[in-house]
Amino acid sequence: LVKRKEFLQARNLLETCGESLDLTGNPDFRKQGFDAELELALVLPFSGELQSFGDDIYSGAVIAAEFYRQETGGKISLEPYNTEGDPINAARIVRTLSTSTCDAVIGPLTSDEAAVASAVLACGNLPMVAPAATQAGLTLLSQTSFQLSPNIELQAVRMAEYAMMNLHADSVAIITSTLSDHLQMSRAFAKRFGELGGTIVAIEYYRPRDKDFGPYVRDIKATLLGVHPDSTYFVSDDGDTLDADVIPAYIDCIYLPGNSSQLRLLLPQIHFYNLNAAYVGSDGWGDDAVYRLGDDITRQAVFPSPFLQPATGEEYHKFAAVYDARYGKQPERLAALGYDAVRAVAQAFRQGGRTREKLTEQLRQMRRYQGAAARITFGEYRENIEMPIYRIENGAAIFIGVGQDAAETAGP
Repeated sequence: LVKRKEFLQARNLLETCGESLDLTGNPDFRKQGFDAELELALVLPFSGELQSFGDDIYSGAVIAAEFYRQETGGKISLEPYNTEGDPINAARIVRTLSTSTCDAVIGPLTSDEAAVASAVLACGNLPMVAPAATQAGLTLLSQTSFQLSPNIELQAVRMAEYAMMNLHADSVAIITSTLSDHLQMSRAFAKRFGELGGTIVAIEYYRPRDKDFGPYVRDIKATLLGVHPDSTYFVSDDGDTLDADVIPAYIDCIYLPGNSSQLRLLLPQIHFYNLNAAYVGSDGWGDDAVYRLGDDITRQAVFPSPFLQPATGEEYHKFAAVYDARYGKQPERLAALGYDAVRAVAQAFRQGGRTREKLTEQLRQMRRYQGAAARITFGEYRENIEMPIYRIENGAAIFIGVGQDAAETAGP
C-alpha cells in the first residue's frame, strides 16, 4: 500500500507539471503488480451463417490469452461482440469501441466487414487487427488498421517476382476469369512483371460459366505462331501445312488466377492444344482436385496461398497441443489466425504499447514474427507481406518458402 501510494503521488506530481509518467518499461513497476490489463474486443460473427468461423477465431484467441497469463503473469481480457456477419453491425460496434477503454480490436471476419470498420476508425486511434480479410486496400481507410492475412494483390506481385527471378521468364501470357478478385490479381501481376522488365504477350479473359477454353488458348497460340486467330492451319518454315491446334507453341510462363473448378477444365485444355509454358497461379490452385490432375497437366505449377497452413514450426505445435487438449480436435487455420492476432497484439503491448498510439506503433514495427498460422511482417500499409508459396509435385502442394525468400532461394 505504501508503494502504491508513492506511485500515485509521483504520477500526480508529474501530471501537475504537464508531464506524463511512463513506467511501463520499468521492471520494478511490473513486479509491484501495477501492470495494466490488456483489453481486447473480439468483433466477430457469433451467430448466423458465419458463426462457425467466428467461433474458430475466438477459440484460438482464448488459447493465446491463456499463454499470455502463464508467461507474463499479466492480465488480459477478451470481450466478444457479435457482428452477425453484417458489415453495418461491425461498423456500429467498432464506432462504440473507439470511445471505450479497450486497447485493440481483433476482427472483423470478412473483407466487407473489415472495410467499413476500418473506415469508421479513420479519425480515431483504436488499433484493429483483421485476422482473415484479404481484400487489398482495407488498411488504407485508416492509420490504425492491420491485416494479418496477405492480400490478394500481394499474391500476384509475388508470382510476378517468382516468374522473373526463378523462372527467368521474359514473356508471359495471362488467362484469367472476369471475377473481380482475379481481375485485380491480373492487373497487379501485369504491373509488377512490367516493372521488372518483362513483357505481357497476351491477356485472355473468360467468363466464370465457360467450359470451353479452346478459343482463348488458340488466340494465344496464334499470337505466338504469328498466324490469324481463326486459321485452321499453320505453314512451317519448311512449307509444310500443319494443324494449328496440334503444332506446339512455347512461351516462358502463363499466369493463371482462377478457382479450382475453373482450373480443372482449363488446364487439360491448355495441354490438349499443345501450349507449353511454366505455370504460376493464385490461391485457387490450393485444392486436391487440381493436384490430382497429374504433373503432366499441372507442370509443377507454383502458387501462393495464405490459406494452406503448413502444420510445422514450434509455435504451431505448442498451440495445437493445447488447443487439442482443450477442444478435443486439431485447430483449423482460422483458429490459428485468432491465436496469432492476440499473440501479436500482446507482444506489442509488452514491448511498450501501453497506449493505443504506442500499441499501433509497436505493431507497425513487427518484422518476421513467427506465429502458428504464418509469419508476420507488417509492410508500409500495415498489411502482412509474408506470402507462403507452394509447388505442386506428385499430387500434393509442397511448401517452398515465405514471401520473397521463396522467390530468391527456391529452384525453378
